[in-house]
Amino acid sequence: MPFVESRERLNVTMVKSQSRRLVFRHIFHHAPVTRADIAEQTQLSHGTVKTVVDEFLEAGIATEEKDTTVQVGRKPFRVTLVREASTFAVVSIQPGRAEVHLLDLLLQPRTAKRSFPLKRGAGFLPSLKKVFQSLEAPQGGEPAVSAIGLVVPGVYESESDHIACHLLPELAELRISDLIRQSVDVPTYIGEDVHLAAFSETSEPYGAGQPMFYLYVGEGVGGSYIDRGSVLYGATKMAGEIGQIPMENGERLEDRIRWPRLLRECGVVPTGDDSSDVRALLTRLNAGEKKSLDAFRANVSVLASALVSMVCLLNPRTIVIGGPYGALGDRLFDPLRSRLKTSLMAEHADGLVIHAARAGEQGMVRGAAVFSMELWLDSLFS
Repeated sequence: MPFVESRERLNVTMVKSQSRRLVFRHIFHHAPVTRADIAEQTQLSHGTVKTVVDEFLEAGIATEEKDTTVQVGRKPFRVTLVREASTFAVVSIQPGRAEVHLLDLLLQPRTAKRSFPLKRGAGFLPSLKKVFQSLEAPQGGEPAVSAIGLVVPGVYESESDHIACHLLPELAELRISDLIRQSVDVPTYIGEDVHLAAFSETSEPYGAGQPMFYLYVGEGVGGSYIDRGSVLYGATKMAGEIGQIPMENGERLEDRIRWPRLLRECGVVPTGDDSSDVRALLTRLNAGEKKSLDAFRANVSVLASALVSMVCLLNPRTIVIGGPYGALGDRLFDPLRSRLKTSLMAEHADGLVIHAARAGEQGMVRGAAVFSMELWLDSLFS
């Protein structure tokens, strides 16, 4: 056997991994599908598609059956994924709680979502360990986990295995991958919640989609800029953190527009139920209560100024707003659109679209599951 340089072996491995991912994604989105269709749409050779599909069949993650619905000519064989072939756990860490979602190979729920309380201070680590230990020993009838997607409210540094998060400073003290491996040693993807939510809003997460800025406003404020399917992370992975813009009074944008503060300034006592709080705020605004309207308009003005600056710098085609702010509908979007139109140059404003997030919390879950699935796919054939 001829000697192969390590760099060449690495390149071959990367090409094979990319081919598997392309074939898998196409089957995922378009099944049942023929091998010829896969080759045509992914632009991979028929030989490569044959090799990859045969691997999937042998591994038991796909099936191939003759299409008996075809009435004329040769009946084609179509490939479909086996939804029960694997289980992915998505763990979403938030202030006060962690939620666990178990999904099958088609990213459909296997069980109901489970919620675990997360204590603060010295009780944080033991309570977080219980979350991961629940994946080590599945409850009655639950399948074993093949991969984990961890959604965190902060920037994950893979080299140091730490998470920078001011909402949960306890996370910064942990080596999170090591903590997970103590309970479950499976491929694990760790991603920031706002970037995962942004990916779920792109119509072509792996293709050449239009530039988009995703803004989440809730307990905290975060942003993510995606262009041609790629996140702009910046030198220290802090790009998009629009909430950290300093204000003239010494506050940061996040302090000024965060959801609980808006509610209180508008005379609404936060209940922790976003849907209920949105209805309560809209009731006051629609009733024309002066205190609520004045506070809301001031808040929108601050947010609009930040978005004007962002558009001038990044020139997105779409702005998507998630969290409870997005649920305010035209009450929020009408004044924002008006301000953007009057404040921006025509080259920035023409064609600029702003709307509410479509996927909500499920977008973060789905994004984490997709990326953990790809790590699992690589490990399956390594």
